[in-house]
Amino acid sequence: MAFFDWNQAILNIPDTWRATEGKGVRIAILDSGANLNNPTLQHLDVPGHKFNVARPDYSLNAALSATGGNDNVTDQLSFGEMHGTACLSVLAGKPESSTAGVKGVAPQAEIFIIKIMDSAAMYRKGFVLDAIELALKKNVDIISCAILPSFNGSYTDGRRDVIFKALRDSNTALITTLDNTTMANTLTNLRFPSDQPDALATGVAQLPVLNSNPSPDQLFARIGFLMPPVKVGSFRVMAPDKYPTANISSSFTTTALAGIAALAMSQAQQRMNKAALMSLFQQTFNQPFDALSMLQQTAPAYYHK
Repeated sequence: MAFFDWNQAILNIPDTWRATEGKGVRIAILDSGANLNNPTLQHLDVPGHKFNVARPDYSLNAALSATGGNDNVTDQLSFGEMHGTACLSVLAGKPESSTAGVKGVAPQAEIFIIKIMDSAAMYRKGFVLDAIELALKKNVDIISCAILPSFNGSYTDGRRDVIFKALRDSNTALITTLDNTTMANTLTNLRFPSDQPDALATGVAQLPVLNSNPSPDQLFARIGFLMPPVKVGSFRVMAPDKYPTANISSSFTTTALAGIAALAMSQAQQRMNKAALMSLFQQTFNQPFDALSMLQQTAPAYYHK
């Protein structure tokens, strides 16, 4: 088994942030679920922290009850992979030893796993609204959503506006994803929830240089998410004995950036909304917010307004 440390692998993070490992920060991750029997993720199998808003009998009141937060959140195949398990390992994996497993960016953060995929492997906008509403009720500091649902479900514009007003009022940071693309129209053709002005959206240009898939022992010692050029491969965990590589994707960039935000909040010991985070990132990483110009560089990862 290999060992990989996302906390150390990402370039440019101040050591004072890195050392916090996100302790004291509460993060809700909205995804396809998680395989919590994996040694890297077993520490996240916490009573009161597992919710499935996509099940037919879901209700907010039941979720917030004394017995809530103990749902079955077992991951399902999504786009041919266990998407939630992979993203969660990047965000908050914590292996049993320093010789085997995947350590996430913020392994000490308090994680709320919110499954937004139904039994038919569908993501719906209504599930996202349910999940954001629940996360706000749980008083999280960060919501990470690396999913772009294609169907409405119980979504309405009116309900969206109410919940996003609550998001703004809470100062909770919503970090979302873009499609992988080399097309500049990604910047004007965002899909929910990345199309909302309150979302800090991340993405990565899917360039041919990313097509290589090195074996785990050939992975780069450092992976630069926040400043180009991005390295070729990314690393995540899906099974106890399997650590597949994958092309850098906006999903992993999203959860990595959510982890970095947790490091910053933990070090500052305060919550930061989108505006505060973007200001801090620009100051710390000296990264412009002109995503169009960054698309023209070699395999850049970017975040934008």
